[in-house]
Amino acid sequence: MTHWILSEDSLCMTQRDAEAGSGAKTASIAHLIHELRLPLNAVVGFAELMSREVLGPMGSTRYLPCARDIGATGQHMLAPVRDIVVLRAARFVERGASRSNDAPAAAP
Repeated sequence: MTHWILSEDSLCMTQRDAEAGSGAKTASIAHLIHELRLPLNAVVGFAELMSREVLGPMGSTRYLPCARDIGATGQHMLAPVRDIVVLRAARFVERGASRSNDAPAAAP
């Protein structure tokens, strides 16, 4: 009997450690996404300002395609980051839905 109790305690500790590790991984991913999105959005926005010549003419028409390429490359780099955000949100919703399905239904 004592062996079972020790095994159950060990299992609970292992589960808590795994949940803590998962939380740390989630926080790391969130931080990484923030660190990528912030400067990329700034680059894309500035490239758009340049390509539209919002602040005035660029001076040389050769720079316009460069500004457009910079904006397009930034958008391309943001695409996988957006995909990760969507996947994380879907997983979060999925976990919330599965937990609510496990709960007993309330009486009307």
